Amino acid sequence: MAAARKGRTTRSVVTFASAAAFIALVAGAAGNLDAIIGFGRTYLLPILEPKSTIDIAYGADPGETIDVAVASPADTTSVLDAAKVAGGGTHSFEVKANGVYRIVWQGAGIRAASADGIFAVAPKVRLRLDPGEAPETGRDRELRLVQIEGEKDIRAEPTVSAALLVSTGAAASTTQANAKPATTPALPEFDRAATIVGLFQTGTTDCSRLVFLSKRDISVGCFADTLQKAAGSSILDDLDGSDNGLSGIVEDDDAAVLRALQKAEVLYTHSASDAEMVAYARAVEHLTGTLDFWTAYDRRYLQFYGMAARYARGLGLVSERGVLLVLNEIYNSGLSRLNAARQDFTDKVAAAGPTVDEQTRITILSDALAAQRPSRFLNTELKRANAELLRSGKVTWQGIDYDLDALGVSLGPIADSQHLSIRRIGTWRTLPESAAASFDAIPEPPKTACDKVDEELRSLIVERLGIDAARVKPEANFIDDIGTDTQDVTELALAAGEHFGVDLGADANPPTVGAMEAAVSQAMDCHP
Repeated sequence: MAAARKGRTTRSVVTFASAAAFIALVAGAAGNLDAIIGFGRTYLLPILEPKSTIDIAYGADPGETIDVAVASPADTTSVLDAAKVAGGGTHSFEVKANGVYRIVWQGAGIRAASADGIFAVAPKVRLRLDPGEAPETGRDRELRLVQIEGEKDIRAEPTVSAALLVSTGAAASTTQANAKPATTPALPEFDRAATIVGLFQTGTTDCSRLVFLSKRDISVGCFADTLQKAAGSSILDDLDGSDNGLSGIVEDDDAAVLRALQKAEVLYTHSASDAEMVAYARAVEHLTGTLDFWTAYDRRYLQFYGMAARYARGLGLVSERGVLLVLNEIYNSGLSRLNAARQDFTDKVAAAGPTVDEQTRITILSDALAAQRPSRFLNTELKRANAELLRSGKVTWQGIDYDLDALGVSLGPIADSQHLSIRRIGTWRTLPESAAASFDAIPEPPKTACDKVDEELRSLIVERLGIDAARVKPEANFIDDIGTDTQDVTELALAAGEHFGVDLGADANPPTVGAMEAAVSQAMDCHP
């Protein structure tokens, strides 16, 4: 019986192949190549590679939106396709039939998760993501994945890869109409850092282009919950100081409302009328829908990333992971804990010998920071998980598996030969050569006192110490490289404090030029 079935199957395949060959021969003889292609698309592809559709509905209110993706179960770093799905809406993903897939989802206020074992039978599989019960205060809402036929629950996996969430967010952003891309081509390292810190803080990469409105300020993006917020008022200052001002970016009525925000006529009053708050929200919505706003936003963050990079170099850290460690600490605790841990770090690096590698330096700095007074801005569990990620490169936090290697944040040195050093807004930053032309096209905003810190401080150092300007680099150690003594550094710090109108402390003794720049910037409350 089995032999008979095998014989029939073989004859069917031969018959089909013979028919296909005959049609191809006839079409070829007639010189009709289009007929061959049309036959293949119409008759062969559906048989050799059948398709299926995975429909995913979101059973929330229309005002809510999540990122949803389809991925291969074997791939923990990238997704096949993703989209933003609004509450009450559905998105259809076309996949190969008879395959097994993973569904990934994330969103603001949603616990990110994934579910494996979704079998794509032809012609269609219908799924729905339903919001669960309202969560306890401070916790994200969990979604329930349901197969609509039979209302069958599909169990979510205990954890989801951070790399999958990053891939989901990047792919979904390309499907959103009129959306600003969630990346800054000028500096991929910055995008990775912002995404990782934001994902750790908020549980979603969908935070990258969020705007949080309050009566106190406009907080922007993934850093909105950290100590160093991306205050929208600072971005408004930059935009209104440009050539055309706010009136050249949004309508005059919106510009007037935004200027009132800068003057705190709405933000700091608790008696604002409903009409005023509606006008405020509408003006902010219009402004954040422009490329000008996100260009200014990126510029502010790039400036802060440059500060972290200079500080890291001053500690001898040369990798992207080292800069991420410093940036994360600055955003969550400011410079105070870094400055306090610096001497302990320096002593332990010296004791470790001249061949200290990058991982050892990161471990020593992480331990030195852990020994400092805990930051009041982080809860203990988050702080511990955060430190472990930056120390070892791996951790699981709030159901998300982080692996810095998989996220592209390596321990290897950043290759200066592949980049250009471009001076912008009073700071040095590193840009890929391919981005230099496009970045040059961004108009330069008016310089503020914070923008001039490094330039004026370096001039002050050259004048006070009588040395060549080429020796005054961020990583230059005052004693080892420049040849001063402790008393000279203390006097220089006092002079810098007097010049900039800040108090660095009577015992201030920053070891490097970059450390003194950072101390002055911190005292002046310079932040994006």
